[in-house]
Amino acid sequence: MDEEDYCSALKSALASKREELVIKFSTLMEHLPAKTVDIGIGIHTGQDPDGSFTVMAHLGGPDLYALNKAVEQHRTLFEVPRNALGKPPLELPFLDSFDESFEVGDVLVDEVANWLVSVCSNVDRHGFEGPIRAYGGDAYGTKSEWILKSA
Repeated sequence: MDEEDYCSALKSALASKREELVIKFSTLMEHLPAKTVDIGIGIHTGQDPDGSFTVMAHLGGPDLYALNKAVEQHRTLFEVPRNALGKPPLELPFLDSFDESFEVGDVLVDEVANWLVSVCSNVDRHGFEGPIRAYGGDAYGTKSEWILKSA
């Protein structure tokens, strides 16, 4: 599979899950502790950059442990596991990153971050005014961060 085909398949699959992400993101926002200062949305690729990933919220502010513990059940916004039992949430090919002519992790993070940017405008922030940014875990992605909402 080449980069263009992978991007196309990924964009299409993510678009089909847009409403699901809006609901989960809005639910997270509804349960934010009052002391939350900012939110980082990490796009974490699997241990082998093969197409598996998790989108997880990381709250910032005083006592990070307490903040993140308070929203523990809402932190995982989206996940495509490598060895899913049953049907994974996206129909995507898993790639062998060592056999591909492109950096799977970079392409994956860029496309998921762009999806998050487009979705964030539809999320009910429940009064939260702090900044929200997305970033790729393990330095994947062609940018260091994407601004979903500035302060």
